[in-house]
Amino acid sequence: MRKRLAVLLVLSSVLIGAISVAEEYVFYYISHGVVGDPWWAPVIKGAQDAAKLLGVTVHYVGLERWDLMLLKSNLEAAILAKPDGIILTITSYKVLDEPARMAIARGIPIIAVNVPDPRPIGERIPYLAYVGQDEFMAGKAMAERVVREFIPKAAVVMITEPGHVGLEARTAGIKSVLEPLGVKVDALDVTVDPALHEPILESYLIGHPEVDMVFALGPSDAWAAISLVKRWGKVGQIKLATIDVDARIAQAIKEGVMICAIAQQPYMQGFIPVVWLYLHKKVGFVPPDVPTGPAVIDKTNVDTIMWQIETTGGA
Repeated sequence: MRKRLAVLLVLSSVLIGAISVAEEYVFYYISHGVVGDPWWAPVIKGAQDAAKLLGVTVHYVGLERWDLMLLKSNLEAAILAKPDGIILTITSYKVLDEPARMAIARGIPIIAVNVPDPRPIGERIPYLAYVGQDEFMAGKAMAERVVREFIPKAAVVMITEPGHVGLEARTAGIKSVLEPLGVKVDALDVTVDPALHEPILESYLIGHPEVDMVFALGPSDAWAAISLVKRWGKVGQIKLATIDVDARIAQAIKEGVMICAIAQQPYMQGFIPVVWLYLHKKVGFVPPDVPTGPAVIDKTNVDTIMWQIETTGGA
C-alpha cells in the first residue's frame, strides 16, 4: 500500500508541476465530523494545506451535532453553491444517495472520503474515487492483532454515532474474528457526547464483569476507556484497542494500557482528495481509490509514527 501511495503522490506532484498557472477552484468538504471532535483536526489541516499549495478554496463543513439529516442538508446547500467539486463522507448512503446523484448529474464531481458507499459499483453513488480505509478490514485487522495476544472471554465495542455505516462495518470486522472463536461481542451506544463515554462504559462493565476486552472506534471513546481502566486499577486485566491514533493513544500503547490502534491517515484524507479534484478539473485526471489504512500500530512501531502525530495531530 505504501509503495502504491508513493507512486500516486509522485504522479500528482509531476502533474501539478506541469501546470504553470493555478486556476481558482472552489471545493466543498462535507463531513459528518461533529464540531470539536479532535479526529477531524488533521483532516482539516490536510485540506487547507492542499488548498494553499494549489491556490484553490476549500470550504470545510462539519456538523454542529450528530444528525444525518443535517449532513444531507449541508450537502444540498453545497450543491446550491455550484462548487467545482465536492468531497463527501458517505456516512449513510441511504440518506445521501439522492442529493449526491443530483450533484453528479449537475456536473459537480464528488470524491468519497473516510466512509465509502458499501454497495456494489453498479448500485453505489457514482463518485470519482474513494480516499480512506476499508472499514470492515480495519475492524478485522484490529481484532486479529488482539487475538495474537489473548482470546477475550467477552468483548464490547463502543459506538459513538449510531447509524454510521463505517462504524457498523468496523464492528462487523471485529465480530468476524471473535465470534468464530466463541467470544460474545456486544455493541454499546455511548452517544456522541464525549462526557458520557466513560460513565456509560463504566455502568456497562459493572453489569458485565466477564468483559475483559474493550474496543473503541475513535479517539474520544478510546480516551474514556483508557481513563476508566487506569482509574479502576485494571490495566492488563481489561485490555483495550482502538481505531485512530493520537498522542494520548500512542502513549497508552507505549505504557501497555492499550494493545494496539489502527492508523487510517486523517491528514491524507484531507490532503489527497483536494489534489485529486484539482487535477480532475485542470487536466482531466481520473483518480484511483487510495487506501489510507488500515495500518496496525502497537509497541513494535509506535515510536516511528510519533513525528507524524506531532506534525499533523493524528495518524
